[in-house]
This record gives sequence, structure tokens and C-alpha cells, in this order.
Amino acid sequence: MSEYATKRYDPISHITWLEFSGKPEDAMRTALKSTGWRWSGYRKQWYNNRRNPEIPTGIEITDDGECDYASERPERLQESAAKHAAKATQHLERSDKMASIIPFGQPILVGHYSEKADRNYRAKIHHQMDKFVEESRIAENLEYKAKSSAAHQRIKENPNLIARRIARMRAEHRPQGEIDAEQAKLDALGGIPADQMAIQKGDIIVYRGWLVLVKRVNKLSITGDYLAFRNEAECFWKNQKCEKTFISHKLTPEEVAQIDMSKFK
Repeated sequence: MSEYATKRYDPISHITWLEFSGKPEDAMRTALKSTGWRWSGYRKQWYNNRRNPEIPTGIEITDDGECDYASERPERLQESAAKHAAKATQHLERSDKMASIIPFGQPILVGHYSEKADRNYRAKIHHQMDKFVEESRIAENLEYKAKSSAAHQRIKENPNLIARRIARMRAEHRPQGEIDAEQAKLDALGGIPADQMAIQKGDIIVYRGWLVLVKRVNKLSITGDYLAFRNEAECFWKNQKCEKTFISHKLTPEEVAQIDMSKFK
């Protein structure tokens, strides 16, 4: 008996998703796991982060194209962090309220009829504090993951990184469809920043943190001289090739005017 599933692909995280119309049979779940598919309890779908995931036989696929789940992750993690932080606050307030009943400095009266009840009550206070610490740590962890995920999304959308990714994919002879998808993404962003800077001979650019005097502009790179202070002559190179995907800035005439070229070799 065939299983029916909808297939989606997230181009940002490079994860393939399968959403079944119902719960797959035990044999199908075993086949999915053996081919690298894992269950996402949040999305109620199966996912696979392999480049060309194998789909077990017996599944009729409906291709739903691309999805954008990765961009939702930072916001989802942030919301979850806020919920756990709120729970932590509740446990702390409950602990403080319970502790306020005990007079300051009041010890447990050993041998008194109230000893057992007092110990149990204080144990409940400690339990609330333990839950506060636990929820706070979970919230901090989720907050860190949310920031990391957001930073990762920004990196994924960096035109220079996309251009370098395309070059690497071509060197690895990756499928042309994957390369075309990355190229379309780069074109939608307007190409790499260096191509929009109108770099010409005589300009000064910032390349990997270095000031470089441009001598020749090529299609994928520029050739120039590194500017180094006189007492750092060993760090001075001439006629060096600089890839455009590592160029971060072209100095304006005002910025160039502020540079004392006599300080450079």
C-alpha cells in the first residue's frame, strides 16, 4: 500500500521535508529512518539534510516546491525563550512569596511537632528555586540559539558568501540546478558589492582589513599594492591578486584625503 507525502525543499538550510497525509506504517517509518530521515515534532514532518536524500519506495510524492522554514527559526526560538523566561520569573516569585512567611533567621525546631511540616515546606521553596534555575538556563540557551540562527541567516544571505559558494559548487561539479538556484539568489541581491562600487585604477579599497591601491581591475579580481607602514615593510606586497568577494569597501575621496600617504612605504 502506497503512502502519500508532500515534498518541500528549504534552499536556505538545504533541508528536504516530507509531510504525510497520515501516520506512516511501522515498516515505512523504519525505512525512512534507515535512509536518513528524522521526525520533527515541531513541524510534524520528516526531514533530511543530505544533499540528495533517498526517498523509500512506496511513497507517492507531490512536489510542493521550496519553503522558507529556516527564516522562521530565529523568531520561533525567541518566542520559546520568552516563554521559559516567564516561567522562571513565576517560579522565583512563588519561591520568594513562600519564603516570606518564614521569619528571618527562624531555624527548624528539631523535635517540635512542626519539624516535619517545616522541612517539607522549605523543600518546596528549594524546589521552586531549582525550577527557576532550570527554566532560566533553558531560556538563556534558547536565546543564544536564536541569535546564532539569526546570524547564520544573515551569513547565508551575504552576496560575497553566495558568490564564493557558487565558485565552490562549480569546482565540485555540483548539479547545475543547485548552481542556478544560488545564482538566481545572487542576482536578486544585485550581485556582489564590489561590482557595485565601480572600482577603477588608482582607487583605494579595503581588502580583508588591508588598504590596497588598485592597479588593474579584472572580471573576478583586482590587482593592487598593499599599503603598509614603513616599519612593517615585511608586510608589503606589490601586484597582488585580490578576489572581489573579499572586498568590503572602497574609500571615498574624503576618506582618501585623510590618509597621510607619506606614512606608507
